[in-house]
Amino acid sequence: SKKGGKMTTDGRRGVRDALRRFSERVEKGEFEAKRPRKVKKTGEIPTEYAEQRDVCDWLDANNIKYFAVPNGGMLSGTGRERAIRWGMLARAGARAGVPDLVLLTRPVIALEMKRREKSRLSEQQLAWAAILEAAGWRVLVGYGAEDAIAKLSDIMHLRR
Repeated sequence: SKKGGKMTTDGRRGVRDALRRFSERVEKGEFEAKRPRKVKKTGEIPTEYAEQRDVCDWLDANNIKYFAVPNGGMLSGTGRERAIRWGMLARAGARAGVPDLVLLTRPVIALEMKRREKSRLSEQQLAWAAILEAAGWRVLVGYGAEDAIAKLSDIMHLRR
């Protein structure tokens, strides 16, 4: 739905409709965090990185092809240094809110990982979810590895 590099009215309408449908799903509570299970040893909730690593191990074990979208979540340094690095990444195509993992399935699955507790989707993440769904992708939000693996295995009819 592009004409000369710009989105047409129909294309904008399609994205707007997809965003509205996705917002309705959010309002229904489809993407609200589930009650977290207790962590045995330290009582701390694992980081998003640790949870995503566990999902990647499961994907590898099930021979599912995927890739991560390293959108700068691990940038270090001062605020100014991070801003400079993010500016460089953005100019090279990085976009805030793009899901963490892309699974090369039919349809393509975009998986946004969140911590088990006190996690919400940002406005950019909601917008990207709507855009990807409008393009025919399946968008999932995993609140921890256990939740993500359960959702993926249900969709793909695989063992957890």
